[in-house]
Amino acid sequence: LKVNFSAGHSLGEWSALTAAGALKFGDAVRLVHQRGKLMQAAVSAGEGAMSAIIGLDADLITAVCLEETSKQQGVVSAANFNGPTQTVISGNSDAVARTEVILKEKGAIKIARLAVSAPFHCPLMQTAADGMRGLLDEVTISKFSFPVISNVEATANRDPSRVASLLVDQITSPVRWVE
Repeated sequence: LKVNFSAGHSLGEWSALTAAGALKFGDAVRLVHQRGKLMQAAVSAGEGAMSAIIGLDADLITAVCLEETSKQQGVVSAANFNGPTQTVISGNSDAVARTEVILKEKGAIKIARLAVSAPFHCPLMQTAADGMRGLLDEVTISKFSFPVISNVEATANRDPSRVASLLVDQITSPVRWVE
């Protein structure tokens, strides 16, 4: 089997990196466990939310999120660009709820609140990203057998020296799956 590249959505990027040989399986399991704990601790239960927005252009959704966040009544941002007409938003519960109303008025076909424990891939995860940085410094990242497409950049990476920073950035940045 010849692999040209691999990719994984969000947590799946860790599996892709492990399959490519960049991370040892044991290190990946330990770090993913710690990542989950850090992300859960970053925002208190009930204070964050995520919603899938279906039927609107991602640029419009992003613009509405930026406008709502600029009002300084909470954070809301595009978190997952999953398909041409499906974007997930993430942030403070109240800000997400206000943004859902606006996006429905702008023509969203469907808005589905996701059953998640925290608002992933948004700036509210910064403390988790900070904690993950130190943990990644403790592991060896090896040469890749094949490139892995980064969620943050939506480009193939095969440079072991970039893996840690990309995985840290992934915690607060959107998953650019469409690209």
